[in-house]
Amino acid sequence: MPWPENHRLIYEARHTRLYPPISLTLFNQSIGGKFLRAAAPGAVCHPGQPAYNAEQCAIVTPRWSTDDFHRDYPVSIMWQQFNNDTRLPDPDAPCSPDGYPAYVVNATIKLALDFARTHGVRVIVKSTGHDYQGRSQALGALSIWARHMGGLKIYTSFQPRGCQFTIDDSAVTIGGGSAVSDIYDELGKIYQTIVAGSGRSVGVEAI
Repeated sequence: MPWPENHRLIYEARHTRLYPPISLTLFNQSIGGKFLRAAAPGAVCHPGQPAYNAEQCAIVTPRWSTDDFHRDYPVSIMWQQFNNDTRLPDPDAPCSPDGYPAYVVNATIKLALDFARTHGVRVIVKSTGHDYQGRSQALGALSIWARHMGGLKIYTSFQPRGCQFTIDDSAVTIGGGSAVSDIYDELGKIYQTIVAGSGRSVGVEAI
């Protein structure tokens, strides 16, 4: 039986059923209220949109072309063609929610996957938004934001898990949401580096 119209959420996508409001509430409680419903960042530049804010638009517009802006915003990506250029920070451009995930969870992976499996919701993963194939963006999806699954630990010697030997040299373990810029900056403080991407916005393990 379909949900009553006044209880429907506004996002639907291919292969994605509606998000039941009661289940959403319970899921949000299970993750400590960390459910995000972030507006597309360019919406602040479109008069008539609920998120319109001229002051915020003046901040967003000059930063739009920077990797850091899209990396640190939960639903934004670096190549806008993957969301069909919807909600650019240009009041003369089209503005719609199409191409953006419906909800974001901040790295609560298992609970997010359990919820998605139960309700047939499409799942995407976003770390920095640096993905040439557009996999970190999808209309109506539940997005797992891995950006804050960072962390870096430096060792003067290292024993790999499950191994009987020790590497008597420096090593580093890295959280899956880290960008290579995070690693370069930290290792640079001790005059070391790793072999990784030349683009500083590249995510180590997530896209």
